[in-house]
Amino acid sequence: MASESHATSASGSQPDHSLHSFESLCNLPPVYKHLGPHFAQILTDCAEHIAQSFLANPCESTLLDFLALPKVGLVPGLRKGYKAAAKRLKRYPAVAWPQPDEIERARRDGTAEATRMIESGRLSTAV
Repeated sequence: MASESHATSASGSQPDHSLHSFESLCNLPPVYKHLGPHFAQILTDCAEHIAQSFLANPCESTLLDFLALPKVGLVPGLRKGYKAAAKRLKRYPAVAWPQPDEIERARRDGTAEATRMIESGRLSTAV
């Protein structure tokens, strides 16, 4: 299943080269949301599944699936809400990677969110 998720970037999935893929995630801003116990369990189950895949087939692509989980499996879904994030995590790693235009849009949204936090006096959470 892990190999299916590593299609070419032309198909809207993860780019071919693993190091380039992982570096591309650095520009994706984080999402700051509380993960309740039920949602945390969904994330834990997904991480466990990906870890088991790596143990069964220890290679660069299955390691990348594990390392990319927060920014590819979790963050894009959380931007749309908890239900979308839960659905995305249940399908991970067979999900589309964030595209450059999505990353740029998320960065702009993150900047606007940080500005709102600073203006409302929540400087420590805006950083």
